[in-house]
Amino acid sequence: MANYIIPSKQNVKKLLTGIFGDGTTVEDGEEIPLEDNYVANYVCEDTTVALCVADLSLVVNSGSGMMQLPPGVAKEAIQDKDPTEVMVEAYYEVANILTRVLMNSKSPHLKLTTLSKPGEDIAFAKGIDGGTQCVPFNVEIPGFGSGKLMFHVS
Repeated sequence: MANYIIPSKQNVKKLLTGIFGDGTTVEDGEEIPLEDNYVANYVCEDTTVALCVADLSLVVNSGSGMMQLPPGVAKEAIQDKDPTEVMVEAYYEVANILTRVLMNSKSPHLKLTTLSKPGEDIAFAKGIDGGTQCVPFNVEIPGFGSGKLMFHVS
């Protein structure tokens, strides 16, 4: 398989700080289940090679930060467990940018093909979940709040 990087806390923090500014923090976290969260499918030549998993809080807080929505709107969406489509679409862009932490100059291009919401079919993840290295993080988006982010990389 191709040479993909296992994301480090430092690389994820550097990339997210470039998006959300100073005050962004990234710490080691605990694994989160695929089924209950948002799952981004990263492919190379039609083969899933990595997954990026985010909980509702990360999706809402990062999506709201990207769109410069009021923090109160994000907090309400998390409490109601009802993110707007704008929040989810903005998080899709964050997940797309996050492909950079998996690649180096020798890596083939990764493409984000799907972002599955909780409860949606994640058949594309079958097989990769057990045969990968898992790297979980806790992320703080300044002005909004924290969330969980996890990569599975084959």
